[in-house]
Amino acid sequence: MKIFFVLLFSFFSIQNISACHEKTPEKIYIISLDRTPHRLKFVKNQLDKFGFQCTHFHAVDGKLCKVTDLATGKTISNKEKGHSYIIADPSEKYKNAEFVYSYKEQDLTPGECGCFLSHRAVWQDIVKHGYKNAIIFEDDVEFFHNFKENLLEVMKNIPDDFDIFFLDIGMCKPYAEKTYFVSAGFWLSNFSNTSSPYYASLKSTRRIWGLHAYCVNSKSAEKLLKLTEIAYVPVDAAIIDHAENLNLYVSKIKLVSGNHFNSEITKLGR
Repeated sequence: MKIFFVLLFSFFSIQNISACHEKTPEKIYIISLDRTPHRLKFVKNQLDKFGFQCTHFHAVDGKLCKVTDLATGKTISNKEKGHSYIIADPSEKYKNAEFVYSYKEQDLTPGECGCFLSHRAVWQDIVKHGYKNAIIFEDDVEFFHNFKENLLEVMKNIPDDFDIFFLDIGMCKPYAEKTYFVSAGFWLSNFSNTSSPYYASLKSTRRIWGLHAYCVNSKSAEKLLKLTEIAYVPVDAAIIDHAENLNLYVSKIKLVSGNHFNSEITKLGR
């Protein structure tokens, strides 16, 4: 009986902590393909241990994306430079998440197209429900042992004007010896930093990448949808390219790390 009351008290303590501040996430999404259940399980099991509920958001399979020539309206299989295409989910489950891809220098791979559509579909869901704070995870993140207490502390202190608050970001070649994920405090000396011990400010630069763990709200999600209606680069690069129109921040406290598995985007042809 004593153990029961201890467990009960712990349960309600978690609920009270989660509800104690308006910046605590109202919704947690995990973007994951239906054909990779082991990846979903990997992330979900970690969140379960921290007492967080999460929702599996069914990712768009890039191998099945519908590519339509914007000028002719014909479905095509091979894209050509100098043309624009409508990229859409063939099931039309997320038909409003489509975007226009302008093929300039480098072609978007099927995996990158699916990733782009998946994030746009999540943003639409956030707008639909009017969430004040929602966290989005891709299905390859690994959580640090003190993730829960650090996340709640960071969330209490994030700036009110944030459009995207990254829980983690990656630094990529050639600016790093290898591609890796680090806490912002280690290498943001060249960024517009802040005096806050909880976050740094990010400006436009291709030095960084990754949408494996971040927080948005309904207002910023709507802004992201408008800014990414037309794109020519992967979704994370598109966001950084629009940094002058967005308030981007990143946690200085290490919360998660990305790329635990080999990327499904890479497998599909990046």
